[in-house]
Amino acid sequence: MRRLAWILGVCACGDDVRPEPDAPGVPPGSFQYLLRVTPSEPPDRPPAAAPAKVYIDGVARTALDLVYPDEGTALGERHVVELRAGAAVLASYELVIDREGCLDRFDRASLLQQDLCAFDSGDLRFASERAAEGERVCYGDGFCFPRCFDDSSCASPAEPRCTSRATSEAPFASHLACAPAGPRALGESCALVADPAGAYDDCALGLLCVAGACRRACRPRSSDPGCNGCTYVPGHAPEIGVCPSPATR
Repeated sequence: MRRLAWILGVCACGDDVRPEPDAPGVPPGSFQYLLRVTPSEPPDRPPAAAPAKVYIDGVARTALDLVYPDEGTALGERHVVELRAGAAVLASYELVIDREGCLDRFDRASLLQQDLCAFDSGDLRFASERAAEGERVCYGDGFCFPRCFDDSSCASPAEPRCTSRATSEAPFASHLACAPAGPRALGESCALVADPAGAYDDCALGLLCVAGACRRACRPRSSDPGCNGCTYVPGHAPEIGVCPSPATR
C-alpha cells in the first residue's frame, strides 16, 4: 500500500516554519529518512491478550533512521512495515520514497519523516509525513483514518457496508473497509465470505458477525440510546463494536 491514506490528508508549507533539528552527526547535504510506527489504541480499549508485533523490513522494531548521501540516492527506496502475530502477517504497508506528497514541494529536500499507526486489531494506517528543505517544512496528515467511517462513506451500491474485512482468521485480524451486505439477519448464524480484498461476513447492513452470530454494530465511545452501551470486539477496528444488550445482540 503506497500512502493511500494521503488522499485524506492535507499538506501545509511555509517559509516561516523551522524544521526540527536533524540528528547529530548527519553530514551537510545528506538526506535523512525517519520512519515511526506508533501504537494507537483508544485509552479505554482493553489491551490485546497477545499484541501484534511491528516489523520494518523484516526486523522487529518500531523505528527506522537512515541517512543517504543525498535525496537522489534515496528516491525509489522501499520500506515494508508488517504487523505479525507469530508467523502470520496481519497487515502490510509499503512506503516508497518518491516525488509524492511533501517531497513534491521541494527541489532538494534534506529530510523526510513518515509515521504510521498500528492497531492491535491488525491494521496499519498512514499517520503523517514531514519533509524539510533548509528553513522550509511541509506537513501532511492522514490522521490515522480508517478506509471508511460508516455506511454513508461507502459510495458503491455493491459495497454499502463499512465493516470489518478479515486479513487473518487464526488469530482473527481485520481492518475497516466497504463490503457487500449479506442476507443474514440479527441473531442469525453467520460466516466469512472469502475475498482477495479481505474476507467479510454475510450479515445484513448494520450488523457484525461476532462468535458466529449477527449482532447489531455500533460505534464505541458514541451515544446510541437504542444500544445500551457499545463494546469493543477483539480483532476488530476500534471504530466498530457491538451492542451488548440481549435485545439488540
